[in-house]
Amino acid sequence: MKKLLCVMLIVVTCMSMLLVGCVQNTGSKPDSFKGIRWTSSDYSFRFTPQDDCKGTYKFNNKKYNIKLVFAPNNVIVYDVDKNNVQLFDADWKYEKGEKLYIYNVSFNTEAYKELKDNYLEFIMLHKEKIK
Repeated sequence: MKKLLCVMLIVVTCMSMLLVGCVQNTGSKPDSFKGIRWTSSDYSFRFTPQDDCKGTYKFNNKKYNIKLVFAPNNVIVYDVDKNNVQLFDADWKYEKGEKLYIYNVSFNTEAYKELKDNYLEFIMLHKEKIK
């Protein structure tokens, strides 16, 4: 009986550890805010939620006009100047309350050969009020 109870306890513990990895973000998605712009500290990445999540991304002196589409845990970034071709996709979550953390960035290097040398893994964004 003790062995069965130990096995059941181990199984329950393992299952709970698996489920923790599947927890979705809680609260509002980053595209639902009004009166702010999400901006990286070096201004190389920014977008405005109330402007249909349009913004810019800069890499190697090239500027991409982008549009972001958020799902509960991931985001797809499209190049609006190239008929909405996917520039990259990533995961997102809130970090330390007010910061937006975009991570696991995967660039579309088939359509954008110049991004093969882009080793960006994450972007930390903060809210900037729009005046």
